[in-house]
Amino acid sequence: MPQSLLEGGPCGPTSRGRGRRFVGRGFSAIALALIIPAGATAQTVTLTEDDLRRFVDALGRAAAPAKRAGGVGMPSGFTAAPGSLSVSASLTSRRAESVDGDEDGSLAFVAGFGDAKELIGVDAGVSINALGSNEKPLKDFPEDFANSGSFFVGASRSFEVGDVALSVAARATDLLGWGDADGGPEGSVALTAVRAFVAGDESYPVALTIGAGTSVSDEGDDPGAFVGLGLGLSPRASVAAGYVGDEAVLGATFWLNRTGLEGPVATIAVNDPTDSEGRQRVTLTVSYTFENLFNFGAFR
Repeated sequence: MPQSLLEGGPCGPTSRGRGRRFVGRGFSAIALALIIPAGATAQTVTLTEDDLRRFVDALGRAAAPAKRAGGVGMPSGFTAAPGSLSVSASLTSRRAESVDGDEDGSLAFVAGFGDAKELIGVDAGVSINALGSNEKPLKDFPEDFANSGSFFVGASRSFEVGDVALSVAARATDLLGWGDADGGPEGSVALTAVRAFVAGDESYPVALTIGAGTSVSDEGDDPGAFVGLGLGLSPRASVAAGYVGDEAVLGATFWLNRTGLEGPVATIAVNDPTDSEGRQRVTLTVSYTFENLFNFGAFR
């Protein structure tokens, strides 16, 4: 509701008072209709102007799109939404396997099945880990395109404990790999907890992720643990920080659409931001999710 309407609008001193009284009566009726059940005895309820403002503010917050929190640089406790298909492309300033640490890119396709709240959620896909050769990744594109890649699959279960939403997921990666990813399957387990915290009149979602995997530390060569925290700033932006194996990671996620899963998402992550491990790199990922693309009955 515009502030000018609550104040009677730009109508001058005389009409301003009449406007306020009119608005007061109108919202008193609305409030009574929401509070008093049908058939109840009518009662006189007096609402102050502050009551009306709080009521209108509550209506505005209820109608506003919810803020979203996202993590970066580590597995999540959630799997892809059922019936969805996501396509993503990433560019990194430094590829671990390249001789000179040159920049490289990757592609991924993932589809979601099942309902993690009702039974189990599953996602599966393929990752093309390299756009060029190990020696000169992007410089050898497109001649050595997709010289490294693998398949992956994950399963998750979501539930709630009080006002905290929890989801745990187990993932198997580097399945049927080729090129640099032919070293055998890897795995990880992650738990993500999401809770909203109130600051003033605003509510901010916070997502905490903890987990461990077989290819986490030393640029994915050794087992390790990870922990991350994401904070939703708006329906279109969130920031995140964490520690993956032996290096820190900072990042941000941006949604083009204010609501829903479908649409483009951009994520930027900085691993080893202080270059303390000598592996500092920046990764930009752009993805697009198609929501409710298919329906397999019980598996949707």
